[in-house]
Amino acid sequence: MIMRRVTSFALAVLVTLLVPAGAAGQSGSTIATEKIFAALDVREGITVCEMGAGDGELSLAAARLVGAGGRVYTSELGDERIKALRGKVAASGLGQITVVAGDPARTNFPASGCDALFMRNVYHHFADPAAINASIAASLKPGGLVAVVDFTAPDKEAASPGDRSKDGMHGVSPESVGRELQAAGLESVATERGTDRWFMVTMKKLRTQNSEVRTTSNSQHPTLKPEPGTTNEVARTSSEATRTTNEVTRTSNEATRTTNEVARTTNEVARTSSEATRTTNEVTRA
Repeated sequence: MIMRRVTSFALAVLVTLLVPAGAAGQSGSTIATEKIFAALDVREGITVCEMGAGDGELSLAAARLVGAGGRVYTSELGDERIKALRGKVAASGLGQITVVAGDPARTNFPASGCDALFMRNVYHHFADPAAINASIAASLKPGGLVAVVDFTAPDKEAASPGDRSKDGMHGVSPESVGRELQAAGLESVATERGTDRWFMVTMKKLRTQNSEVRTTSNSQHPTLKPEPGTTNEVARTSSEATRTTNEVTRTSNEATRTTNEVARTTNEVARTSSEATRTTNEVTRA
């Protein structure tokens, strides 16, 4: 517990030193940057991915934390924003950062490539949460973490995700974010409230699953995907059963042959007995 507090304190100090004053002030009005990185366990050597990076300040800070042995993927939408982000990254001299062109329905990050993935002031813009969340889950490594920093609507949340950016309904609830990410197969870790309407939802991709449940388009009944090795076990069991059946068949054949041998021996004894009887009769007549 003491070590964890020391690590969190060290991270907070390091982030304060690495993030420029403008960016630090912006994060302070939402969820503090050090809290985001602490929730994601950002550390040297891991791969961090940011969606909708804006001016890229948080991606640069993450790159300094993961070091030369780590990797940061950062994305934006629109040619001008991507161009500006690439210029910022190039000027930083941090070779561990890769700029990725974003997409409304896909992260475009490497499959199972992110130890940690985060976004700030982005989620409420998703018009199709199911599609983008499935891509987020696919981008995470097993055990990977995702942090969503966003703000609630000023009054009532929009009924449709596509309306979450409209005036009067601008925002999304942490409950909606958690529910929609859980539908993509992620597990809830924590929800933290910030100042005003801000919050952070942290989710995790499970390391292992016993089976996958898939729903086919022509059936409402889920189909279980066998665990690795199950098919081989069935095949081996079937082969064992076949060998056992063959053994039984051979044993049965041996028993049949033995029975036939006994029958022939009995017949030989009978013939021998008959011969003896005839011989006895011949002797008697003589």
